[in-house]
Amino acid sequence: MATSLSSLIPRESFFAPLAGLAEKSIHARNCNEISDAQWIQIGLTRIINDPTTGRGFLQQVAALLSSPPKHSNFFETLKSERRLGMVVDVDAKVASMLAAQGTEHPHLANYAIYAGDGHWHAAACHDAPIDDRRWAVGHLYAMDFRTHALRHLDLTDGKREHDMSVIKRLGSKGMRLGEAAGRKVLWVWDRAVIDFPLWQHWKQTSGIYFLTRTKEKLVFTVNSSVSDRPEST
Repeated sequence: MATSLSSLIPRESFFAPLAGLAEKSIHARNCNEISDAQWIQIGLTRIINDPTTGRGFLQQVAALLSSPPKHSNFFETLKSERRLGMVVDVDAKVASMLAAQGTEHPHLANYAIYAGDGHWHAAACHDAPIDDRRWAVGHLYAMDFRTHALRHLDLTDGKREHDMSVIKRLGSKGMRLGEAAGRKVLWVWDRAVIDFPLWQHWKQTSGIYFLTRTKEKLVFTVNSSVSDRPEST
C-alpha cells in the first residue's frame, strides 16, 4: 500500500522544487486534514493521471493510498480563495527558480519576453449553465521565452470570453507579471491580441509591447517612417 502521493508518479524528485514553498506563502495556513503542501501535490497528481473526472481520480488514488483525500476535502477545497492565492504564490516562485536557456540576444537584454495564449476545455457537469448551455472553460497562460516557465494568467468569464477582454481586465499591472520597474515586457501572441490604441497606451505608460501577425483584412495607413541611418550633422 502506498503511503504518499510521490509514490504514484514515475520519479519522487518530481515534487522536489515545491519543497517549502507553500509554507512560505502569505496565504499559508495550518490545516489538520490536508496541508497546503499536500493539497498542491494532490492537484498535480490529478493533472498527470488518466481519469477525466475528479470522482474517477479519487477512486483511483483510494486504492493506492493508505490515507486518500476525502470527497469533501477534494472538492470543497477547490472553492477556497485562500488556497487559490497560495497556488498563485507557489506558481510564481517556481517560475522564478528556473534558469534561462539558450543564448541571450543583446538587443533584448532589457526585455522580459512572454508568449501568451488561451486553452479551452469542456465544461464540467456541475458548471452553471448560461442561456441553457454549459460553455467551454478557458484559461490564459504565459510562457517565459528564456526559461520556458508556464504561468497562469486568468480564467475566462461568461460564454466564450475573447483573449483581449481578459487582457484588458488584467490591466497593465497584471500583464507585467511582477517585472521590475524599468524593464520592458514583450508579449508574443496570436491575432486575437490586436488592439492598437491599447498597445500605444501601455507602451507609453507601462513599458509593455506586443508582437503578433496582422489580420488578413487589416488596412494600414502610414503616418511616418523610421530610418536606422544616423542623422547628418
